Amino acid sequence: MLRLSFFLMACVMAMNLFGQTYNMSNTTINTCSGTFYDSGGSFGSYANNQLLTMTFCSSAPGANIVMDFTSFGVENGWDFLTIYDGPNSSSPLIGTFSGSIPPGIITSTNGCLTFVFDSDLSISDSGWMANISCTVPCQDVVASAVFNPAPNGDGIVYLCKGEALIMDGISLFNLRFLAKRSLLSGVTLPEAFR
Repeated sequence: MLRLSFFLMACVMAMNLFGQTYNMSNTTINTCSGTFYDSGGSFGSYANNQLLTMTFCSSAPGANIVMDFTSFGVENGWDFLTIYDGPNSSSPLIGTFSGSIPPGIITSTNGCLTFVFDSDLSISDSGWMANISCTVPCQDVVASAVFNPAPNGDGIVYLCKGEALIMDGISLFNLRFLAKRSLLSGVTLPEAFR
């Protein structure tokens, strides 16, 4: 039993040595990896009477920061973790969390997330743990198509047997670079569509 305890303690210490950990405090962190804990860290509970603001921003240009909350426990209705989508508490509110239901996976839309933790004067709980990563947002794609004959007012193209349908489509993305342009001219529909 003693060997097992020693082995487990060594594993936990190794994880803390090789993975960067961030405890809730009044600071800003630029990163794309690590673990985010309440002010008590991985082995303790947070303190009473705290009002802390911590911002995480992606260290990768153009990427969004992602927090995956794997555990969460703050005094329900008395202690609160509020999350904002941006570099400060004036940014859009994502949500305010209290109790034992984790916020889940929170992804910024602009590269930063701000956390405000407010605990009351008594009773603390286990706190939280969130894994930190970054993700590159999907690019916007603008697609358009032109049909000949044109669709009617309901958006339906009616064809007579043997009539050709001409389609011209274009997709624009990533600073309006041309991605794909196709022209199908004089296509006769398969028997199933006639």
